[in-house]
Amino acid sequence: MFKHMEKSLRYTFYGIIATFLLLFLATYHTLKIAFSGHEGVMNKDYYEVGLNYEKFIEEQKKLIGEGYHFEGILFGEHPILKPGENPISIKFFRGDTPISDARVTVKLEKRATDKFTKIVDIQPIENGKYEGILDIATEGKWFITITGNDNGKTLKKYFPIDVIN
Repeated sequence: MFKHMEKSLRYTFYGIIATFLLLFLATYHTLKIAFSGHEGVMNKDYYEVGLNYEKFIEEQKKLIGEGYHFEGILFGEHPILKPGENPISIKFFRGDTPISDARVTVKLEKRATDKFTKIVDIQPIENGKYEGILDIATEGKWFITITGNDNGKTLKKYFPIDVIN
């Protein structure tokens, strides 16, 4: 193909062709990796959540005003957990009265991925006390949402935690 060209010019053209072939291969490989791990939309109703955000904040303020709150070791200033299984204990109150017949769940998630998201139902143990086990996959910054549902009233508490080995 390039036999009529000077030797150095011929090698230059071969180098250019090889470079473009490597670029195409690298692009193909990059796209293959990108599309093989695609997770899709994390929250399908994000628009409705955004529209109802102020209503949600008002409902939470109202519940806190009625005395609804959680207590436990996770509610310290900087809760730290370890990778693997972590036993947790949460107390759910309305004022000073423990709530025994509520449903309490813990949602554990990493930002920007749905891969590690887990929802754990915390079991009632005794008067207003709920216990369960959080299984955390890796170290790093995680986010916890604790949800307490008492007769149709839902209190949510969202906060970050550090997972350190």
